[in-house]
Amino acid sequence: MFIKIVMLYIIIFFSTFAHELGHIVMAKIFYNVKNSRIEIGKGKNILKLKKIIVNALPVYGHAYWELEDFDSYKKSSKLRKIMPSLGGPLVSLLIALGFILISGNNYGDFYNQIIKYFIMYNSICFISTVLPIKYLNLPSDGMRILNTIKSTEDNVN
Repeated sequence: MFIKIVMLYIIIFFSTFAHELGHIVMAKIFYNVKNSRIEIGKGKNILKLKKIIVNALPVYGHAYWELEDFDSYKKSSKLRKIMPSLGGPLVSLLIALGFILISGNNYGDFYNQIIKYFIMYNSICFISTVLPIKYLNLPSDGMRILNTIKSTEDNVN
């Protein structure tokens, strides 16, 4: 039982980190952002590096970055503005699909269980983040995307 809990913790941490990294990669591709960092979890701080902060419960994450050229952002198309918000859910979807592709093979009970957890967690992460809702007083990725699409002004938050 202890092994399963540790395994689930590592899967949730890795998947949350990859999701948040997806946001930063898309922001770097579309806006050449600087000074990015990832914060994962809630509770007591267990690891603090220059670009990564990990708290005890990896139940959610947040990616931060600075725009170098805000005027360029304001002039961008809606599709370009959506891409950083879409990066995280896309990574979660790709992880789930990748593990679905390899799930047909028999790697043994332990590894099949890990594959199943990766598929479940990343599928849930994808679905819950593309829904246009607020949780923990923050808009989901889906809500940010919807707000950008509905916006008629250049500067959208």
